[in-house]
Amino acid sequence: MCTKPSSVSFMGRIGISVILLGCLSLPVFAFASESNERVQLAAVDESTMTKKEEREAKRAKKKAEREAKRAKKKAEREAKKAKKQEAKRVAREEQKANNKAARDKKMEGYYAGLASVSPSTEFQGDPWRFHMSCGREKYFGFLFLNIDGANTMGVLKGFARSSYRKYGVLRADGKYNSASRKLELRSSGYVEDRFGRDLPPTDINAILAEDGSYMEGSAANASNCTTFQAWKTEFDTRVNQEGLVASFQPRSRASIEQCEQYLEWYLAASEVLETPGGKVSSSAVESNLAFDMLGVAYDGLTAKDASVLQSLGQQCSGLLENTGDTKHAALLDSLRKISGQSADYAPYIFQNTVKSIGWHRNMYFATSIRDARKLLPKMVEQLNALPVNLESLKKIQADIDETDAKGGLFATLPESDRQKFLSVLARVQKIVAIGIADESLAAVNWESFSASKEGILKLKTTNENMKLSYRSIMPSFGLSRIDREFDKVSLKLSRELTDKLIAKYQTVDHSLNGLRGYQVAIRNINKEYSAVLTPKHHKELLKQHMTSLLQKARTASVSKMPGWLDQQITSNRAGLAELDQIAMDFYERDIDGLKNPSEAAKVSTGVFAPFLIAKSRQIKRSECILPSGFEDMAKAFCL
Repeated sequence: MCTKPSSVSFMGRIGISVILLGCLSLPVFAFASESNERVQLAAVDESTMTKKEEREAKRAKKKAEREAKRAKKKAEREAKKAKKQEAKRVAREEQKANNKAARDKKMEGYYAGLASVSPSTEFQGDPWRFHMSCGREKYFGFLFLNIDGANTMGVLKGFARSSYRKYGVLRADGKYNSASRKLELRSSGYVEDRFGRDLPPTDINAILAEDGSYMEGSAANASNCTTFQAWKTEFDTRVNQEGLVASFQPRSRASIEQCEQYLEWYLAASEVLETPGGKVSSSAVESNLAFDMLGVAYDGLTAKDASVLQSLGQQCSGLLENTGDTKHAALLDSLRKISGQSADYAPYIFQNTVKSIGWHRNMYFATSIRDARKLLPKMVEQLNALPVNLESLKKIQADIDETDAKGGLFATLPESDRQKFLSVLARVQKIVAIGIADESLAAVNWESFSASKEGILKLKTTNENMKLSYRSIMPSFGLSRIDREFDKVSLKLSRELTDKLIAKYQTVDHSLNGLRGYQVAIRNINKEYSAVLTPKHHKELLKQHMTSLLQKARTASVSKMPGWLDQQITSNRAGLAELDQIAMDFYERDIDGLKNPSEAAKVSTGVFAPFLIAKSRQIKRSECILPSGFEDMAKAFCL
């Protein structure tokens, strides 16, 4: 390594130059040697790297070839798999299309058949409306019964009262004995849901009525089932070809006349009938109205009919809104007022009758009301023909009690119908009750009752005995009828007896004993005849006649009373006793009672009391008569 000297002379500079030259030549030589070495190393490395790359290239080529083969095989496999999957998909689609076509064809046939079938024809046999009690639950529905001796068959389609939305269908085989009218149905099991969750398949044992319109019995296999009742009914499946359903085509336009007729029916059938069992639309009940206007009743309505009415209803609302006719506006306004009514209780049920659950529920109440209404005229006729006797009166009362309790025939009648029948019962009951009363009154021997206390009491006793014999069954107006007739006779006898007593006590003897006797007579008549005479006659006799006469006589005799007492009353204890008796006759109090303020206040002392008290004191003073027990004090008080 060359370094710079610290001090340099001239000669030294020459030396330094030589040294610097030497220092500069050394790195050049060294650099040249290093460059040669690098060139040689680079040549060696290039040779080495070329072989490595060749090997790597070969490996990469082989790898690429292998990957290409694998990719080709994979592509071939995927293509093959995709081809198979596509073939399967196509096959599935074809199968699915075939299945759908077959199903559509099947359903097309099913709905084509369903469109012209009513729920009323779902089962064979005559329809009976049944009611069954099982504990707290009540079951309702229809029994479709085919009575054929030992080959009798039946189907019960019913529901629990607590859930009208769920139905069950129970099939049963059995036998019917026409001689005993005994029906036995043995369950073969449910074919659809149960009537109720806890109700097992149930056998039915019942006895038919003589006319074959009613049966009553029990349900077996269910320990808590007590009664089974069924009423034979019928469905109105008539078809009127002149009605709207037959004349209107769903794909055609509705006419004004058709819409008017449809809305008029809708409004006329929009009443909600409330029964003890539930509500129902009058559109289902009034079969004649539906038959006349629509051409078919709710009973026989099909899905096709419902579709016709639905299309008609949709067209009419828009059609009548644009006519500007006041009649149409009134119809639509009335329709809007009932538009909020529940679909279950509106004529809308004619558009959704394919829901068989709703149909059976509505028809149960509809047939109940119809059947009851059919029986009402007959029942009224029978009531009007009842004889006038106590048995008829008992029957009428039993009918009233049942009707009031909404039982029997009236369990599903609307309140309006029930009230109408109650009014008929009340009218007939009045006729029979008054008839019985009149017959009983006609049998009374009125001549046996005299115008006397005994005669009038006998009359009243006869009256009470007659009412007691009828009291348990005779209505109040019948008893009142009896009372009125007896009161007429009682009034007549009371008048006669009053006149007799007035004539008997026409004058008052103006003497002490005469006044006393008349006062006692007033008191006795009041006690004896108060329950005999009418209040008016009693007042007339005692107050207006006898008391008035006595009062006048007493007033006129006031000045004479002291003299009468001096003449008739002795001055001794006997005289005092007589004074007490006179006081008792006049005032129902003795002398001491008249002097006692609390006792005297209970009666009107009148004008004689002071004289009686004064006379008593006079006798006691003059004869020195002391109260009992104080005799030994006479010397101290008597001079």
